[in-house]
Amino acid sequence: IGNAKRLVHLDLDGNKLTSLPKEIGNLKNLQRLYLRGNNLTSLPKEIGDMSDLEILTLEGNPLKSIPEEVIEDMMERGVKVFEI
Repeated sequence: IGNAKRLVHLDLDGNKLTSLPKEIGNLKNLQRLYLRGNNLTSLPKEIGDMSDLEILTLEGNPLKSIPEEVIEDMMERGVKVFEI
């Protein structure tokens, strides 16, 4: 997934994902990442490396561990983060 450098929109809603690869941080041009309704319990800190991200949806995941500094940084950059 980290090689899809031109990807700007990724909809992974409802795919029963249990984790994300750390390579997701390589998606520097990604603007919208939809992760609703999966089985994610944590997010890799590399998700904060996606510098063009504008929207991140996380509703419906049993998240236990979200890198707080990553979420704070995203919100400071104006990323709309939709959580549980």
